[in-house]
Amino acid sequence: MSIATDVAAGIEEAQDVIAEIGESFTLRQISSTLRDPAKPWLGQVDVPTDTSVKGVISGYRERDIDGNLIQRGDLQVIILQSDLDTLVPTTDDMLIWIGTTYSIIASEPVPFNGTNALYILQVRA
Repeated sequence: MSIATDVAAGIEEAQDVIAEIGESFTLRQISSTLRDPAKPWLGQVDVPTDTSVKGVISGYRERDIDGNLIQRGDLQVIILQSDLDTLVPTTDDMLIWIGTTYSIIASEPVPFNGTNALYILQVRA
């Protein structure tokens, strides 16, 4: 087997596992729009857009926690690109899980076959 075949098998397995036993999350993206387009002096209002995604969540290993980039209590969440359609999670977004809202500290795409198959998120409450 080649490295490409191994990587493909690993990504497909991850996608299958997440689709089968992954937990439900909500990705919340905030955009600003004019409160009243006819009265721009009234300012803008934040408008949330929620997207349901499936993923798996885990804590970081003790040796990975440096107290700076990765802090105690940070979590790692792997989500499927297929749930996101064309959305890309960024550090401006939030992830909601079991009633707790987490800030996205980092979002790393996992590319495969010219597209992002998964995203690995670092989140913090």
